[in-house]
Amino acid sequence: MIEHENQNAGDNEDRLACLYKPAVVSAVIAGVVGLVALGVMLVDYAALRTIDPFNAPALESMKQTLADHGEDENLRARVRELDQQVRQAYFSRYARISNGRFVLFGAVAAILVSLALAGAAKPSPWLPPKAGSDPPPRPMRDARLAKASVLIVAFVLVAAGFMAWPWAPTSPPGLSPIPTGGDIASTRADPTNSTEANDVANVASNAASPSVPRPVLTGRWPMFRGPDAQGISPAKNVPLTWDGPAGKNIAWKTKLPLPAPSSPIVWDGLVFVSGASDDGQTLGLACLDGADGSVIWHKEFPRQGQPPDADTLIHPEAGYAAATPATDGKLVFALYASGQLVAYDFAGERKWEKTFPWPYNRYAHASSPVVLGDRLIVLIDQEPPHPGVLYALDCATGDEAWRADRTTIDSWTVPLLTQVNGRDRIVTVSKPDIIVYDAEGKVVWQVPWVGRGVDSIEPAASPAVANGMLVAATAWARCIGVPIDSTGDASKNIEWEISRDLPDICSLLAVGDNVLMMSERGVLSCFSARECDEFYTHQFPGGYRASPVLADGRVYLIDDAGVCNVISPGTEYEELATNPLGEPVNATPAVIDGRLFIRGQTHLFCIGESDK
Repeated sequence: MIEHENQNAGDNEDRLACLYKPAVVSAVIAGVVGLVALGVMLVDYAALRTIDPFNAPALESMKQTLADHGEDENLRARVRELDQQVRQAYFSRYARISNGRFVLFGAVAAILVSLALAGAAKPSPWLPPKAGSDPPPRPMRDARLAKASVLIVAFVLVAAGFMAWPWAPTSPPGLSPIPTGGDIASTRADPTNSTEANDVANVASNAASPSVPRPVLTGRWPMFRGPDAQGISPAKNVPLTWDGPAGKNIAWKTKLPLPAPSSPIVWDGLVFVSGASDDGQTLGLACLDGADGSVIWHKEFPRQGQPPDADTLIHPEAGYAAATPATDGKLVFALYASGQLVAYDFAGERKWEKTFPWPYNRYAHASSPVVLGDRLIVLIDQEPPHPGVLYALDCATGDEAWRADRTTIDSWTVPLLTQVNGRDRIVTVSKPDIIVYDAEGKVVWQVPWVGRGVDSIEPAASPAVANGMLVAATAWARCIGVPIDSTGDASKNIEWEISRDLPDICSLLAVGDNVLMMSERGVLSCFSARECDEFYTHQFPGGYRASPVLADGRVYLIDDAGVCNVISPGTEYEELATNPLGEPVNATPAVIDGRLFIRGQTHLFCIGESDK
């Protein structure tokens, strides 16, 4: 009987023996792959520890040459190209380290399986048992299995330790982009120049200001409605179609730390969004990597001040972060409903803060700041008897450069920036007047356009400039056209007006010589800016709060449900695409080459072809 059992055991070993050599070969191959991956990761890690990509000698030399020849556009283009190549190489090393962990894990798994199979398949010498005794143990096999187990455990421990170790070193400090004109100077932040200790707000995450890895994406949407706050982008290759629920052309989707109706802004691949808790006790500002949606840094700080009385409570529809941030390419500025204005650099270090008095209006400080040169323009209009003010602050310090006291009341429009005969103009639309200023805060012209005492009139839609005309509109009042080059009292310069299908929140959009105007109820009107000749009206099924944008020869219109209708900019209505996002939207999208950034109710979406 015993002899028969031993014979069966031998037969089983014979059947497994054919798997022994393949299992050993597989283990060797997996080991070689794991070692190669480990070697590559170690080399990349050493390079990241010792090489500063933003101080590459060749790049620094070219920058110095450019500083001496600031008008050489060819040289500037070469500097940008080399700068991008250096950054791409730097982040390729990061990617190899990250992906190498998965390769190493797979190699470990393959080795474990292969060794287990080899241990089971390798035959061992069979010794006949003594008569009348049980089969003896197989010490040779047990010894081999014990040794293999020790080696396997050791390998797993080493691999696990390697994968768990924080290999990615601290990234080098952020580097501001090369200026587009003028003298070039060192743009590296001074690590000793920190004003965090003087912050009025106690930043929740100020243990260490993280440095910023610079994404490969380029393009700028620096404030509400982009360059000059007009909703017009020079971007190319902007996606035409997407489907959020199906994941089509969704490059990434990131859940935001705090909610808000404010819009995203973009500067050379960095995306900034503000937010606030529902009760307004916590305010926040976040910086995301536009390439993959990862949160680079997120600052939270407490709200300062309390409403003086019940009449100054913040309307829940607006919340505490309705104003969209703005950036000058060095600092990012965020204004909150309570009057706090903060400035952070791109590495997440607070540079300055300014606090305006608690607002006396139902939607609080909801007008987004805009950047004009080295000035941050902030519009604050309030209910009487509290005065309205247009501020110009120094972007670098927050100091007041000038202020223009106003007799206007309630408005939440965003100042529009334009030029007339080469001179900068700041257009403000309020109640009861439209006032246009020069770059130093002097009134160029002014026109009363809505009733001062009509409570239902709440200007929030920003204007448009097309074919030499300023076009402004607000619900429960009218839409008017005034030559942008007017002077003084422009009351007699109103060339036309209409009073139907007026916008409540959506800003007007200039499309060539024409204007698009979207009512809150979804009626789109297209008419000429000069004579107000109507080309068409179109009724959409949804309501609208997000302002339309013009990019890549197409108009993008996103309704409250997150459905984006893409239409032709011509004088006849032509729908090009209808794209569901799968999430409600109040914010206006940001546009750069090849990408749309859309803020939903809880997520920030990047629309574009995925690199994955």
